[in-house]
Amino acid sequence: MRDFFRGWKRKAGCVTLVTACLLMAGWVRSLGNAELIGVPLVGDGALIIVSGYGYLWVGTGPEIGSRPSIEALTASATQEFS
Repeated sequence: MRDFFRGWKRKAGCVTLVTACLLMAGWVRSLGNAELIGVPLVGDGALIIVSGYGYLWVGTGPEIGSRPSIEALTASATQEFS
């Protein structure tokens, strides 16, 4: 097994394959589910990532504690893409 990971190209290929599999799994999951991830930023606000119904929306929004519902964010993200 040690011989399999010799060389940086083989390692980079394995990392790329794992990343592609994770992104594909997330995309397939988002076809039927809506999810929201909020990352607090310095100061007031947050980076908001909404994944749902085949779309991915990234933007800034209100503070995490006072965020609107995921349905409202998903609806606004869907309107941006149509």
